[in-house]
Amino acid sequence: MILLFIRLFIERIVFDLLKLHSSSISFLLNLSYFLRISKNRLNALAELLETVKTQAKEKNISDAEVLGMKLADDMFPLSLQISLSIKIAIETIELFTKKSWINVSSNKNSQEAMEAVSKIIWVNISDLKTLDENISAIKKAISYIEQAKDDDFKYLETAELYPFWAPWLKMVGLDFYYNWALPNFMFHLITAYNILRNHWFNIWKKDFIGSEMPLIPAN
Repeated sequence: MILLFIRLFIERIVFDLLKLHSSSISFLLNLSYFLRISKNRLNALAELLETVKTQAKEKNISDAEVLGMKLADDMFPLSLQISLSIKIAIETIELFTKKSWINVSSNKNSQEAMEAVSKIIWVNISDLKTLDENISAIKKAISYIEQAKDDDFKYLETAELYPFWAPWLKMVGLDFYYNWALPNFMFHLITAYNILRNHWFNIWKKDFIGSEMPLIPAN
């Protein structure tokens, strides 16, 4: 009876370890996906802004006007949609890798969060006044993302974010990634596109998707 109990106890430990290992592998694969999609989506955003920049000149619309456009009166302007897209991508990777060791986990307000990310990519994403400056900032963010490797994600289970709108609470690991980082990243990217489309720029779904289509010969 004692031997049976010991055997069951050991089997349970092994099962839990395998389950934990499997969960970590799944989490890592999803973070690898985030590296690819954040780079791809930000690159598409930069291409979109290049297209809009050309059309704005043709329409005699200033960069300030373009960046101040909104989808609705109570929503952030295009400039902040871009900055937040950059912020969330860099913030997510930094939380799980701590590559720069700049603290992005306990920012007291949104401005401090922006400043932390600005230090990481060496550009003030809170003060981008032209479309060219926004495109350059996106490219610097992409450069940072390209430097991250799967082996860098050493804080999968322990990464914590204290949201500026509820600093007495926190989000941890997988919950932060799935329930905050991914949906917010995509929300601000899509909203940026919708703002421009709603203001009659000649852009289509293909402009949102971007040029990085993984097309290969059919035969």
